[in-house]
Amino acid sequence: MVKFAGLTVILNLLVKPIWLFLFDRKVQATLGNADYGTYFSAFNVAFLASIVLDFGMSYWNNRALAFDEAKQRKYQQAIFTLKGFFSLMFLGLGLCLSLLTSLKGDALLLFWGGMMLQWFSHWLSFFRSVLSGIQKFGWDAFFSVLDRLLAMFGVGWLLWDHRISASTFAWIQAASYALSAFLVFLLLRRFQFRWSFSSNPGIFKEILRSSFPFFVMVMAMSLYARLDGIMLDRVFQLPKEAGAYAAFFRLYEAGIIFPTLIAGVLTPLVARHLGSGLSIADVLQTGASWILLPAIGVVGALFSYPQPIFDVVYQGDALPSDLIQALFPMVGLVFFFHSVVLLYGATLTAMGELKWLIFWALGSAVLALLFHVILIPTHGALGAAWATAVGHGCMAIGCFWGVLKKSGLKKELLKKGWRIGIFLSLLLAFLYWDPLVFELGLWVWFLMLGLSAVMLRLLDLRTFSLFLKKSA
Repeated sequence: MVKFAGLTVILNLLVKPIWLFLFDRKVQATLGNADYGTYFSAFNVAFLASIVLDFGMSYWNNRALAFDEAKQRKYQQAIFTLKGFFSLMFLGLGLCLSLLTSLKGDALLLFWGGMMLQWFSHWLSFFRSVLSGIQKFGWDAFFSVLDRLLAMFGVGWLLWDHRISASTFAWIQAASYALSAFLVFLLLRRFQFRWSFSSNPGIFKEILRSSFPFFVMVMAMSLYARLDGIMLDRVFQLPKEAGAYAAFFRLYEAGIIFPTLIAGVLTPLVARHLGSGLSIADVLQTGASWILLPAIGVVGALFSYPQPIFDVVYQGDALPSDLIQALFPMVGLVFFFHSVVLLYGATLTAMGELKWLIFWALGSAVLALLFHVILIPTHGALGAAWATAVGHGCMAIGCFWGVLKKSGLKKELLKKGWRIGIFLSLLLAFLYWDPLVFELGLWVWFLMLGLSAVMLRLLDLRTFSLFLKKSA
């Protein structure tokens, strides 16, 4: 499992940034900010609607498998049946929304392209979870990037043929997910995995009762994370602002891949430690080293060098300098807050503290919505960024406080408090001083970050290999 965990990380870090910065960015440049902003909004609408597709079953299933795989595998046919039922509900919801909004022409094609993108994406995720469950980790690593590779070919062909539009962009991605999901389905049949529908109401009721808290949690977290594009484009009718906003947050989408993959290993690892009665202090230390330290580095880089980083990443794009100076630091803050949520939210999920997570997620969603309504009319994309940062920041505070309060590790953290204080003081002093040009200063910044963390024993270079070995 160790080599396949590493393979999954490497493949995703190679493929997904290429998709975001070469293909997705080229599509935006071709369509323009207004049309791409409309696509971005439609994607977020479909993303929020897709919560119905899963009803929290994937999160519940993953955690339950970590505690008792043999018992949980008995539920797989019933989960498959329920996912089929909720898939039909999702299509019905899409039909109702399209009729109520009276969508026509390309707008209707874009709406359904986004909906089908999410539909096939969720089925691919479900089939991949089965692959992992039967220990086919190499195949799972391959299918974790196949959809993006297929989409690259399709989008590249449309760009070359000058026939790309917001709706065709969505449908190409939907087709890529569909083909990937179908190939996983065929592969599972080869491994003698036969699908059949369950008709046991008692099992259905048990699954839904167990997965419902996860459903509420995912719904609330999706709201504060995905309201931005919808509020900019659909509510306040600012498609160009939505497009510009999406361009900046593409960097965040690319960067968050790594902490998300680490957090994916962290959740079952914490659950396994808790199930065995072991302390999770070392696991959290390792998770903090490999999730939070890089996040601090990203924040510092985006605060110190917003314009040079924009010029390197988005060569040829022209956006106002004041917008770049204002939005890139916000991207860094959102990235850091999301990293905190990934680390400590995964820990609370493994601990079964769903009520705590739901409370903070709902509060974060309400707060983010309030700030969107207040700030977007006067500040546009920057207002949406502030509101998104507030939502993520509130959730980050709740997750950190929850682990501190419920894990019994408060003394461990207080022992390292002076080291953390010195570390942050050094970093803040360097950011304030900031005497170096971008080409040299960026490297010095990350070098100082790493050396300071090692000297203060906040980062042990051996911990990552130990982390992977423990997850095997």
